Amino acid sequence: RLYEEARQRASEMTFLFEITSAAAAADNLDDALRSSARLIARTMETRALALYIPVIYEDFEKNRVIMLRAKTIEGLDMEVSDLAEVQPGDSENLIGIAASTLQMQAVPDIAHDVRYSALTSESQSALVVPISTGSELTAIMILESTQQNAFRSDEIQLTRLYGALRYPLRQRTASQRQRQDRLRAALGTLAKHAR
Repeated sequence: RLYEEARQRASEMTFLFEITSAAAAADNLDDALRSSARLIARTMETRALALYIPVIYEDFEKNRVIMLRAKTIEGLDMEVSDLAEVQPGDSENLIGIAASTLQMQAVPDIAHDVRYSALTSESQSALVVPISTGSELTAIMILESTQQNAFRSDEIQLTRLYGALRYPLRQRTASQRQRQDRLRAALGTLAKHAR
């Protein structure tokens, strides 16, 4: 049993290392999110992937409105602009719920959850993963599979850890150095928990 636990921890750390390496090689946050999400999608053998990012608008009364807009899609026969924007906090939409609570939402059977609209007609299950820096939403990653209950608990746990990672970037602005410092701290915490 101890051997299996150690092997599982080593697998988790390898997975997280690959993700952070992909993110570190990116020139900007969008590229870091995109490359990391693609790696996760390949690793988990998903049918479809979408990344939504927060976009700030100003309404007619000069009020600030935040919406989530699709930025990247994989495995879909459509354009990014074909996906509807989602309002964080929309209690009738799992993407909106994940955005406001910063809690991952698992959809084991898409046909039985009216709060989630599949990206493809073949999809049977999904994960909606908020990616945050502290309490600030950075993106929402959606992974879909053609099988019901496709995501194992260990994959869900790794994806949850991914959502909490901060992205290291090559550009060296002050805010980016702060993000890198937070990433190192998060990875240090993950390494301690893995022991």
